[in-house]
Amino acid sequence: MESLGGLDRESRRKICKQIAERDLDGFVEMFLDLLERVEGLEDRVKDLEWQLASNSRNSSKPPSSDGYQKPAPKSLRQASGKKPGGQFGHSGRTLEKVERPIMSLNTSNIVGHVSHQVFEPPQPRLEVSEHRVYQYRVPGTGRIVQGNFPAGVTAPVQYGGWFKSWLVYLGDFQLLPTARIE
Repeated sequence: MESLGGLDRESRRKICKQIAERDLDGFVEMFLDLLERVEGLEDRVKDLEWQLASNSRNSSKPPSSDGYQKPAPKSLRQASGKKPGGQFGHSGRTLEKVERPIMSLNTSNIVGHVSHQVFEPPQPRLEVSEHRVYQYRVPGTGRIVQGNFPAGVTAPVQYGGWFKSWLVYLGDFQLLPTARIE
């Protein structure tokens, strides 16, 4: 097969006619091979164009793969024309003051007061429960007997079930390092 690359169209036409006149079946086979190759190349071009056009919005690619050609964000919200924040005429809601907050004041020379209140959950404190099991000496035998501790109380000093679950919560759900929990 002759190479036709680098020739003008008229020269290619003459060469193709000569080949067709010499071997028509060979020319038809060559033509069909070229058609199959063109179809394959067109499919490849489609795939490459799709790859270039794909981004995190229209494929399963992660947003980090978009590079510098990230698509502009498209919000479905439309501007309302109102200023941000509470609108005029809206009643609004806020925390209500408590009648008797905890105060520590010296009452001498007080003229009046201005108050601000801050709501905080109570600070956690460890409560220690002591379990005692009494020991008795059996009269006559001298043997010592004792009662049983409640279920789960197995060591002289230990954490309770609630505290252990709190440690698991801090480590597994709040992801605090073990060194900070200890």
